Amino acid sequence: MKFAALAAAAAVFAATAVAPVAASANEAAVKYRQNNMKAVGAYMQNTVAVLKGEVPYAEQLEANALGLAAAAKLSPAAFKTDTSGSDVKTTAKADIWQNWEKFEGGLTMMAERSDALVAAVQGGDKAAIGQAVQAVGETCKTCHDNFRTK
Repeated sequence: MKFAALAAAAAVFAATAVAPVAASANEAAVKYRQNNMKAVGAYMQNTVAVLKGEVPYAEQLEANALGLAAAAKLSPAAFKTDTSGSDVKTTAKADIWQNWEKFEGGLTMMAERSDALVAAVQGGDKAAIGQAVQAVGETCKTCHDNFRTK
């Protein structure tokens, strides 16, 4: 009888001890991917600001394109942890993990288009740079339209 009570108490303790760890892991995963996507957005916004002549940092265009490409490559791994069933506040839809191949394909396309932007910047052709920025932006919009809550 004492063993059964002890086992029950241990099971309750284990269940309550694991719940905060799982929540903490989900919170960390969400924060990581939010930070990654903020970096993607920041590099994209900086690139656009330079191209529009809003800021006098044309010499930093390549660095911003490289930063965008690097952050884009980190994006698939940043979304690997399925947090759709957790209580962590996020704008990521559960559709991400239900349609992982489609979502991951969009992130892969963003990375490929970001690499094309780097090549265009390094080539110095303003028309090609503009087209490359537009292509990256289209992948961002498509993903946000399908996999992000408004």
